[in-house]
Amino acid sequence: MTDPAFGTENTTLGETSPADRPGDWYVISTLSGHEAKVAANLNQRAATLGVADRILEVNIPKETAVEMRGGKRREVTRNLFPGYVLVRMYGSDETFGVVATTPGVLGFAGGDTLRPTPLTRRDIEKILGGGEEGDRAAVKKASGWQPGDKVKVVAGAFSDYDAVISEVRDDQGRVVAIINIFGRDTPVELAQADIVRA
Repeated sequence: MTDPAFGTENTTLGETSPADRPGDWYVISTLSGHEAKVAANLNQRAATLGVADRILEVNIPKETAVEMRGGKRREVTRNLFPGYVLVRMYGSDETFGVVATTPGVLGFAGGDTLRPTPLTRRDIEKILGGGEEGDRAAVKKASGWQPGDKVKVVAGAFSDYDAVISEVRDDQGRVVAIINIFGRDTPVELAQADIVRA
């Protein structure tokens, strides 16, 4: 079933991998911040132009992160790849044309405009989950850092500064921390290997 707000299709129970769904997955480039609008436009155009049976799914990969704002810990959902949308479809001159001429679409990522390259099974499972790749991604090792933790920077440009973690990015091995520089609280991205508990 398609969610008109985001143009995403819900996964059916028991499905092992999005790579096993019919059609191929392609990546399209969009204006950053316009992903949901492009998804809605593409779903509407596919229905209007009679290709909804060939443009099967539009997906905006999302992630949930923990951020500190105003001293409070909040969970936020954001686009995993700002400026990109995934489309599952049967590739043909007609469907490539419909996608490429949708308002807000800048083009296909990979290959050329006339013959874009679909994603590999490994990439699909890494991005959307499912299968062996998705199972490994779901069991990410947590670093143990939490927003609000007080740390000392021990390496890099901010060595010897004290900081407070505002966001943890375990999948990247990094944190965003607030450091007081010249009397101003400044968010900086640091490698987890460069910090210790204060």
